[in-house]
Amino acid sequence: YTTVGKDELQIGTDAIRCDFMYDTNTLELLEYKTLDDSNSLITGLVSNQSDGVIFGKIGSAGKSRVPVAATFKRKKSADTFTAIVNHFKSKGSSCGSGDDDTQGAGPCNGKRLVTAKALVLWIESDAFFKSKNNVVI
Repeated sequence: YTTVGKDELQIGTDAIRCDFMYDTNTLELLEYKTLDDSNSLITGLVSNQSDGVIFGKIGSAGKSRVPVAATFKRKKSADTFTAIVNHFKSKGSSCGSGDDDTQGAGPCNGKRLVTAKALVLWIESDAFFKSKNNVVI
């Protein structure tokens, strides 16, 4: 077994991150891509955040983890698929004024909503996904 991103996917100082672990006897990694706040597709969403971050980038940590998209090929066939792993900000701590829903969704609901919007924008707009037929989130 091995992982996709190894250490280059570490953003911030937190040990939690998104990655894939896969069986190298079964799958071959064809390519992978990450989404962080330096991606021009989500600049508008990032700049509208009160803290100026969603996922973070090298040198700064975000509230949600950097998502990873990876395309794999099954070794015994020509079948390929692309999977996206993500980790939205939890409800465990406050994100501050304007981001905390007191009506039932809990702390950081605004941050989770913008994280979802950023993922959708990335999948719909990034050339990495244009030629992919089998995408799983």
